[in-house]
Amino acid sequence: MSWISLNSNGKNDNCFLLENYNEVKTAIRNEKLKLLTDKADFAAISIAFENNLVNKIFPFWYGTKWSFEGYSNVPNQGEIACGYFVSTTLKHIGINVNRYMLAQQLPINEAYSLSLSNEVINIKGASFFDVKDEFYEAISDGVYFIGINRNHVGFIYRNANKIYIIHSNYFSGFVEKELIEESQVLQMFSNFYLVPISSNKELMSSWINNKEVKVVTSYK
Repeated sequence: MSWISLNSNGKNDNCFLLENYNEVKTAIRNEKLKLLTDKADFAAISIAFENNLVNKIFPFWYGTKWSFEGYSNVPNQGEIACGYFVSTTLKHIGINVNRYMLAQQLPINEAYSLSLSNEVINIKGASFFDVKDEFYEAISDGVYFIGINRNHVGFIYRNANKIYIIHSNYFSGFVEKELIEESQVLQMFSNFYLVPISSNKELMSSWINNKEVKVVTSYK
């Protein structure tokens, strides 16, 4: 459900949405500064990042229309492609990355951009259902980037025994969160690239210190 529902008038009020979204982004910037000032440890930084992305940034984007050419910078206004959904939400939470350049890369390049030289987990087989159990074996609680073949990107979120894909979905035509077992996109492919985000110490250090994340444009 989109945070548009918070409008007391029950209307799709884009001004209301944008005002509250900007307030959330400001609050996240302030929280980052406090974590940095307090010299918070990695666990606290990781928890803060995950909570802000999953519970504060993503909900504003649910319901935003998908388009292959979409690059909206404002939730529920215009349209957004899968790559721009990833790069824009990361930019809005405070990752210092060129959202245009990241969004325009192949999934494998996006994976290596966000890995910051750490491991990229490659899961592949005959079909998604053949490798579904490997997702549960490879993924711990937290947020991951997922690149799907050469076709699609999004986020994976594991919470306890449930794993979700959060993405701008070209099947449904909008941004949504769905269980991986129910995802039509995942069922179409069998080659997946996974990168830890909230549990990636280098990436979390870049987030808290506002260090630029370089975009990989040619992975070999």
